Amino acid sequence: LKKRHALCTLNHPEIGPYACLTPAFKLSQTPYELRMPGPCLSEHTEYVCTNLLGMNDEEFVGLTAEGVFD
Repeated sequence: LKKRHALCTLNHPEIGPYACLTPAFKLSQTPYELRMPGPCLSEHTEYVCTNLLGMNDEEFVGLTAEGVFD
């Protein structure tokens, strides 16, 4: 496992450093890079709503105030 670099350490804001499995395959022309841990609950909600779903800022703020994302 060590020779294949099957594990890497990532630092998570809630749980701290942890061992993470790397992809089982190794591609010579397109190597992988694990850059960040899994997100915390609702960490990317604003980005998803405004950039991917097309909500305007006012609509997002209104839904947040109503507690929709809690």
